[in-house]
Amino acid sequence: MTLLFGMPGGVEWIFLFVAILPSLIIPILAIVLYLRNRELKKQVQILTAENNTLLARLEKG
Repeated sequence: MTLLFGMPGGVEWIFLFVAILPSLIIPILAIVLYLRNRELKKQVQILTAENNTLLARLEKG
């Protein structure tokens, strides 16, 4: 960090890191969270279907 301050234009580099890194990381995290959420919804549907079939068997039995 002190190296960046000592370089000509060092403050500009810090600003670029602060401005550009989040703009790259946030979309990637959004995609990852979207894919995890989609997988979780699939698992919930599967478990709900299993739960419904087990409840139906208990009611019949």
